[in-house]
Amino acid sequence: MVTVDNNLPWVTQTLVDEIVTAFNNAHAVLLTGPAAIGKSHLTTKVCLQLLKQLSSTQADNLVYAGTHPDLHVLTSAYSYHQLDQCLQNSAMRYLDSELLEKKRLSRQISVDSIRSLVVSMSESAALAGNKVAVICPAESMNRNAANALLKFLEEPTDQTLIILVSHDISRLPATIRSRCMKIDIVPPTSLASVEWLMQQHADKNEDQVIDALHLASNRPLLAHQYMLEDQQSIVDDLVKDVEEVISKGSTSIVTIARNWQKLKQTDFILHWLCCFFSDLIRFKSGYAEHNNIHYRSGLSSIAERLPISNLFDFYDYLLDITKRYDGVSDEALLIEDMLLTLSAASE
Repeated sequence: MVTVDNNLPWVTQTLVDEIVTAFNNAHAVLLTGPAAIGKSHLTTKVCLQLLKQLSSTQADNLVYAGTHPDLHVLTSAYSYHQLDQCLQNSAMRYLDSELLEKKRLSRQISVDSIRSLVVSMSESAALAGNKVAVICPAESMNRNAANALLKFLEEPTDQTLIILVSHDISRLPATIRSRCMKIDIVPPTSLASVEWLMQQHADKNEDQVIDALHLASNRPLLAHQYMLEDQQSIVDDLVKDVEEVISKGSTSIVTIARNWQKLKQTDFILHWLCCFFSDLIRFKSGYAEHNNIHYRSGLSSIAERLPISNLFDFYDYLLDITKRYDGVSDEALLIEDMLLTLSAASE
């Protein structure tokens, strides 16, 4: 995730105060909502407020430097780069730097990491105030890690505050969810997102910003990243590839699969395919709004070839493999299977 400045206008002080106040009635808070809408940035602001038992400036400096002794951050190697910079700095206490250099980054938070966190949180606060733990994304905990955290949630130590951040609450065990106060973080309005993105990308016009926001499923930080990396140019090629698979069948699959694998962006391809086939379903059903102008003609030609029932079946298939994809699976096999399934849907 591309680092942004410290001013996300939709992350208001009122929202920060609401979360801080929640700790008056609970020792664990669960922040839920889509990824890349600013929850990590919000969490940093909450941590700053919870840890201001020193002067405000001292607490801020320690948090920003990643050296505050009472702030503990757990994340996976894969999710590390998606964190706010302040949380990244603190996360290095529990994350081996060598793990961040591997070709395929682990997407799990291990039981050993949770056990280390529990030991640290069981000790007295170094600065005689609150101890704050952040786990992001919480659904990255494997089963053993979740069980280890559950025991700690049931019997927390004094002045211990836990913030769980989840991008997909359905993947978090019900036993964990039930022991936290849940606060839903809603994405900013499209207007607020477009205004912010226009400020970040003065060289782009409004249509380009809206397209990027649509491509990112209305998640402004992801749209910001996509615009910096010019992901729209990749999308143009992906649309052509999908059209070719549907029109020519299996004859082109090997070549296209090889090209997709060379991109090394399987996560993005899966995300885009889900968005694209969602748009196809909407288009086929008569809802033409919200379609990205760069592939509107592609929607029309593909929709003509695929029955609506096949579109729904393939969309369900995409959602399933997206949920199961762990970044370690054989990408070549996954992509080929995906293209073969798409080809079969057009027969």
